[in-house]
Amino acid sequence: MSSKTHSDTLLKAAVDALTQVEARRPEDATEVRLSTLELLACEVAGIDYGRYRAAFGLGAAPELPADALRSISQAISASSIPLALALAALSETVKDGRERQTLGSHFTDFRLAHALAEPVLAAYAEGMTVVDPAAGSGILLAAVANGLAEVSPALARNFIRSECFAGDVQPIALRGLRLSLTVFAHSLADVRELDAHLFLGDSLSPHSDFWHQHRPSGFDFVIANPPWERLRSTAHEVIERSKTYGEDLQLTSRELALVEEDRRRAKQYATLVSGNSGKSNGGDPDLYRLFTEWSLRFAARPGLISLLVPAGLIRSKTDKVLRAELLDQARTLEIKVFDNRSKFFAIDSRFKFLHVVAELGKPPQPFLTLNHALGDARKVYNASSVKVPRALIANFNDDLTIPELRTEQELDLYTRMFRNGTLFGDALGQWKPHVVREVDMTRNRRDFVRERTSDAVPVIEGRMVHQFRSRAKRYVSGSGRSATWEPSKDGSDFAPQFWMEKSRLPPSVAIRSENLRAGFCDITGQTNERTLLAAAIPPGVVSGNKVPTIQFDSENHEGSVYLWTAIANSFAVDWALRRSMTTTLNFFILKSLIMPLIESGTPVQARLIRLGQELADISALSLTPEQIATRRLEVDVLVFEAFQLNVEDVRLIMGDFPLLDRSQPALPGEARSSVTRDTVVSRYAQRANSSDRRAESRRELATELGAVSYKVGAQT
Repeated sequence: MSSKTHSDTLLKAAVDALTQVEARRPEDATEVRLSTLELLACEVAGIDYGRYRAAFGLGAAPELPADALRSISQAISASSIPLALALAALSETVKDGRERQTLGSHFTDFRLAHALAEPVLAAYAEGMTVVDPAAGSGILLAAVANGLAEVSPALARNFIRSECFAGDVQPIALRGLRLSLTVFAHSLADVRELDAHLFLGDSLSPHSDFWHQHRPSGFDFVIANPPWERLRSTAHEVIERSKTYGEDLQLTSRELALVEEDRRRAKQYATLVSGNSGKSNGGDPDLYRLFTEWSLRFAARPGLISLLVPAGLIRSKTDKVLRAELLDQARTLEIKVFDNRSKFFAIDSRFKFLHVVAELGKPPQPFLTLNHALGDARKVYNASSVKVPRALIANFNDDLTIPELRTEQELDLYTRMFRNGTLFGDALGQWKPHVVREVDMTRNRRDFVRERTSDAVPVIEGRMVHQFRSRAKRYVSGSGRSATWEPSKDGSDFAPQFWMEKSRLPPSVAIRSENLRAGFCDITGQTNERTLLAAAIPPGVVSGNKVPTIQFDSENHEGSVYLWTAIANSFAVDWALRRSMTTTLNFFILKSLIMPLIESGTPVQARLIRLGQELADISALSLTPEQIATRRLEVDVLVFEAFQLNVEDVRLIMGDFPLLDRSQPALPGEARSSVTRDTVVSRYAQRANSSDRRAESRRELATELGAVSYKVGAQT
């Protein structure tokens, strides 16, 4: 979790100076902060602050020390963030990370604000209108105005007077927006004109005609970073806000009543704002989805939308209809994929989000542009770009999910794998899986015991599952997230944290637990050492909710378990999965997994089943690390061949796993071993009647140093 954003770091001195001013009147800190920033903005614009406050009903101004104002102004200047954007950032009043998450509000980094403003500025002409329906303190509109001011101060002044529109549910947010844009005004009259275009209320409310009154034909540009909150309130969320994983979780009657009231209100609101949209595929509506629908509805034709939204827009099942509408209405469509490694938000660095730019109108271009973007200290930039034919998206999956492809080579490889394979969840395909979460680690916690009894079964938790292994870690001590676990050499020292009485299992789960099934860890990562962690779950155990299990409608169910486990743990399938997920492998993504076509009854199928079984039974077979590596290499080679891949494809795939071999000795002069990558490429080249002398030479040198391929993190 990133606790501090890049903007926080740059503005720390300004925040510290503001905090000193606020400390003089701690009971009214918010008013002191906003008044200070308003005064700075008015001084820049040459507007009398007393008249400014009177114009907007703010009452008498608090006394603000001149030396503190100078310190704040100097700190903002030293931050190198443009003044209007810095004022917008400093006007934010919700600072606590948990409160941000609860509200679904992730305030926009100045670098992202510039990025969202760029397509607006590129197409802008005087007289065009721009709206932000969830504006917060106005940093996106400030970025637009700042870009216009760099061309001409008169353009920026005219923009805030007559072409800039915004809405927000919080009066304090709009006050921050007004002060941040005041720096572009030439008079108080300019700010009054701006204020007439600000809507205090819920832009999603169907009862508001504010937007239609001002622009019945739609806005030329919609720019927004809408809330990412999901419209729901559940007992589980209430628990998560106050308690810890693994604790004995119980709600009081009062808490239960509050939860039910929250549920009722959330459902009522969801019905109000989305009841007639027809764009949801079920599930709880996400606010980003509703604001994307709003943008398509209120943008003019032709028009342009520039939105910052979670990556669910390109991969969530519930966004299928919205994706279809976006593809249909966008003449040009550009999607930039970001993660949070550049500290844009105070959230997990692996979290993926998108900058979506759609030029609305007809006819549509035959492709969309998919970029992967990064941020440096000052701006964002494209690290890679590929044009994906729109027709291919429908071919990949009828849910119109868009894989995260970076280059033409990746697009070509993914397309061929798709054509030479099958989707795991294809109703007419060979797998016919039944996926179930067996017991919940939170809701069933009261049914768990620490000591084994004659009627208890072990509980398999997510941290215990690795590739081919359901007992990769053993419990040592502690509880919750602070529990201590250690790697298990081969599973023979099996030690779960919890046991569960068979009598407490639901009847269907009790029956299921008596059979072999496949399982996978659903909390994983696109950039982890390996993403898909699948294992055969033996009879006599029950799996927690982070390890969903799979049974197959097959005459040879056990064979299907070992076959699927072998294929799922291959590099080829893992590479394809990394194109469509971030941190959670849900059922929708699982069913979209590209699997090779392996004909039933063939020697290849029989061999993969045998390999899957042997790799699941390393303890019983006493397999050495070298023997494990030999079998895993054979699995990968067989899967590569089933997908009809060439050596260059394999090199590309293996380059997507930079965290391999961290525990292995590196070659002289290198920071990390690449023994697995070199082994796979070398062996597949030999299999393809080719050769890769460099990879083979590197493999030989690594072996001489004692390196063993496929010895991944949990097996060290």
